[in-house]
Amino acid sequence: MDKNKERGKGISINSVKIDNLRFADDIDLSEESPQELQRALQLLSNEGRKTGQVINKEKTKTMVFGSPVIKKKLKVDGQDVENVTEFVYLGSLMTYDGSCSKDIRLRITKGKAVVNAMGTIWKSKNITDELKLKVLRTCVFSVALHACET
Repeated sequence: MDKNKERGKGISINSVKIDNLRFADDIDLSEESPQELQRALQLLSNEGRKTGQVINKEKTKTMVFGSPVIKKKLKVDGQDVENVTEFVYLGSLMTYDGSCSKDIRLRITKGKAVVNAMGTIWKSKNITDELKLKVLRTCVFSVALHACET
């Protein structure tokens, strides 16, 4: 049987149906209903087991966009999956309400930490302003903006 027919329909983004996002060992399953998501999760578990792969139950979470709660808890191999209101995915803080303000504050905090750690560079009279600017762009901005496209 075609595995794609067993899966749910996913969610529609610009008229394109997406039911999963994959990067390395991270998989994000997306479905419109808890029943479809449970079916997709079970299919993933079953197919993975065939090749010796198992879902890490401690790291597996659910999140409902638009609501802090899930109507029906999902299970992986009989174990409840924790529902969360936010999590970090590929370097970006995702929240149930779709707000990016917490992610932006987190990025600013990380950038400030790098600035503070390089205090001797900023205070040095032996380092040109041009070089300090290059350090700022290279070390501070890259930390603050890491994976912001996700």
